[in-house]
Amino acid sequence: MFAGQFSNYMIAFSIAPALFQPVPEAHYSFDV
Repeated sequence: MFAGQFSNYMIAFSIAPALFQPVPEAHYSFDV
């Protein structure tokens, strides 16, 4: 169970910066 939660945390931490920081690449990928 801990491994599943840990992987979810890693995914969240890897996605969070893209959501909170205005990254041009992310903006274009969402814009398309």
